[in-house]
Amino acid sequence: MDELKKPQVMMPGDQITINQNEPATKTVKLGPGLLLLPPASSSSSSTYPPDQDQQLIVTRLGLHGHTQSASAHQQQLWIQGRSKRYVAALGDPVIGIVIAKHAEGYRVDIGTSQPASLDALAFEGATKRTKPNLKIGAVVYARVSLALNHTETEIECINPANQKSDGFGEMTEGMLVRHLDLAHCKQLLSPPYKLLSKIGATQKFEISIGMNGRIWCKSNSISNTIKILQQIQRPT
Repeated sequence: MDELKKPQVMMPGDQITINQNEPATKTVKLGPGLLLLPPASSSSSSTYPPDQDQQLIVTRLGLHGHTQSASAHQQQLWIQGRSKRYVAALGDPVIGIVIAKHAEGYRVDIGTSQPASLDALAFEGATKRTKPNLKIGAVVYARVSLALNHTETEIECINPANQKSDGFGEMTEGMLVRHLDLAHCKQLLSPPYKLLSKIGATQKFEISIGMNGRIWCKSNSISNTIKILQQIQRPT
């Protein structure tokens, strides 16, 4: 993946090679703007052989994004475009607003072209008898569990790794800010970025950041919450 070592603009159709002989990286997670190409037609399997480099194709114009875990065992790759509309990607944390409810769950606005579907049982400990009863207008913090072309996006308020909420779910009180720069929200969620730590050193607050350009914040007063959100929106 030498082509990702320096920032550069990627064009739709560009290809990126993942070297399978790099032992430092065990897992590569793909974000928006990248697709894994199928192996060569000579292979009878839909998966790559262990000794064959994987090929990625860029699907939108933008700068490449590249983060690596502290242990170097996992890397995340994506293409950061300048689109004002959020495009759902698997695993993204998002902030949604319930706009409709039905017997099986809810329709939630997450800023995409179409509402997402939230199953009533996609909460920690939810059963048919004991499931959340969200009202229209409720704000939820969720993760994208299904994001495919030409299909309805699905979200869930649970961590699939342990079936716990881990911060996902309905958010009460607090303040919600929408239509923020998508790249800035992603930056806030990146481990090297220290803005939230600096604010947290002097103030107590709760915050949820969505990759869909939305931030929810709650502190001990409305005025303090406004100040915190202003610092986050206009970092110094």
